[in-house]
Amino acid sequence: MYVTEAQLAASDGSSLVGFFQTGMGAVVRSVEDRLRDAVLATDYGADPTGGMDSTTALQDALATGRNVVFPDGNYRCQGIEVDTDYQCLIGLGKVQIIKNANGTLIELKKRGNKCIGITFDGEGTTYSGDNIVCSGDEAQFVGCDSLDARYRALKGSGTATAVFGGLWQVSTAYASAGYEFEFDGSGNQYNVLIGIGTSQPSGGILVSGGASLAVSDSQFGKLATRTDGGIRCTGNRIGGAVTIYGSFASFDGNNFADTSITIGDGTNGISGIRWGPTNIVANDTNFTISALVSRSSFYLHQVYGTQGATVTINSRDNAIWHPRIAFTPQFLASGSPSVGSGSRIGFYSRAGYDVFVDFRIAFGTGMNFGSGNARVQLPFASVARVIGRAFADVAGTHYNLLLNIGASDDDAYIQLNQSTVTPATGSVPGPWASGSYIEGSIAYTAAP
Repeated sequence: MYVTEAQLAASDGSSLVGFFQTGMGAVVRSVEDRLRDAVLATDYGADPTGGMDSTTALQDALATGRNVVFPDGNYRCQGIEVDTDYQCLIGLGKVQIIKNANGTLIELKKRGNKCIGITFDGEGTTYSGDNIVCSGDEAQFVGCDSLDARYRALKGSGTATAVFGGLWQVSTAYASAGYEFEFDGSGNQYNVLIGIGTSQPSGGILVSGGASLAVSDSQFGKLATRTDGGIRCTGNRIGGAVTIYGSFASFDGNNFADTSITIGDGTNGISGIRWGPTNIVANDTNFTISALVSRSSFYLHQVYGTQGATVTINSRDNAIWHPRIAFTPQFLASGSPSVGSGSRIGFYSRAGYDVFVDFRIAFGTGMNFGSGNARVQLPFASVARVIGRAFADVAGTHYNLLLNIGASDDDAYIQLNQSTVTPATGSVPGPWASGSYIEGSIAYTAAP
């Protein structure tokens, strides 16, 4: 059988040429069959010079249902849709897909779509919209970048989007109001970011609407959660503000460069927050655990060990570990008590729900001890009745005292130790005057 030059030059000429791969088990195939394992974007007229719009050509290539390979070059397009399960887009060399109109640059709509080695450029100073939308499940990006997005560099609404590496960037002009990544939707679970970087500390990651996310070994801007779907954040450098307004969030081994960390919005109840012992925060950090945060654990030794850090704990039903910190104990009684020119000094620490308190109240010029039962304010309410010890110096006479905390109380009654003082009464002795003081210690379990 002879094959003519004209036959080989025809559109089906490659079917007349054989191909045999090396190695054990290889089978004979035609060159035509071999080349159709994947299609090149340029096979359908896509322009790698970036001089012409390639939208129709790329959509035609994707309509084959085969994996589409992009030779080195720049491809201008808009509104590309990947509409076949497990279809892949593969870049060879330096490949950029560049937006040339408003709207979404590319949407991955089916299960298992994958992009490898491609840079998506949103031309954000010129065109609006997201760079990438993942509405299908199990989308993957390996070694890809998404740059200069006007809105989101990647927006995920399908389940189990996974991003491995790459630079993801919101346009500088729009970064302060945006995020590079957004995961949204009640069914949007099991999303993963590993080894990603963002160039804008005012950009970052937004998780909302019941979505969940695990992010690790990455560097990004701000982090905001508005979801009870859950987030796990491990081994990252976080350059922007952190606001956690949803339940089930875990943090371990992260470095926080911004000075604002807020857990809870103070209005909606959240729980299941774990702040591990290996996180590192910046100097002058404002760390706030808002009201209605419950059933959570916070290891805050590294926060209190940071120069200038301010910690505000407005909720009680949490296990909190931190070293000794100062507080100002209130002295309470009837008749408008006052220490005058004296001082009120206190310290407390926590280990889980266990609270350890030391205080000293000194009375100075202009003091008024008040009347009735004297009490000292504690930093947290007690879960049950507890007795502590105190010592008083009243006009040079020393007294041993009891500190009596009732269940659910956040103050301790100051009482005479009836075993050592006669007569046995419940009132603290007097007369109190400038130079008198009370100091005491008590350990108790904080109430939920």
